[in-house]
Amino acid sequence: MEGMLRSFWADSIMLVALGCAVSTLEAHLKERLGGAALSTMNPGSLEDWPLAEQANLFRLMGDVTDAIGVRLTEKMVIRPLKSLSGISFVSEEGFTNCSLCPRQGCDSRREPYDAELYGRRYGS
Repeated sequence: MEGMLRSFWADSIMLVALGCAVSTLEAHLKERLGGAALSTMNPGSLEDWPLAEQANLFRLMGDVTDAIGVRLTEKMVIRPLKSLSGISFVSEEGFTNCSLCPRQGCDSRREPYDAELYGRRYGS
């Protein structure tokens, strides 16, 4: 039981650290872009951008393993755990891929699922 509790707390701490890093990066980007609204997307989060495309994103970034110690496995898992990849872009509308993700109970959800928007986008 102690091992499970330790794993739970380690995972929770990693999630908080990741959230802090993402918030810091977003604040930095907004400052550099004069306060423009940013939108984000991550490979594998939507039908339009499958997880397999993460390999292309990693190729575009160059040698991230040497630069920051992050690597991509053959199964598209990013190591170390609780690392993430994606793109941020200026968007007047504001978009978060969470609004199109029907997965329930996601601890990382940043915006509510919008079934109407999903239906318009994917026709279901």
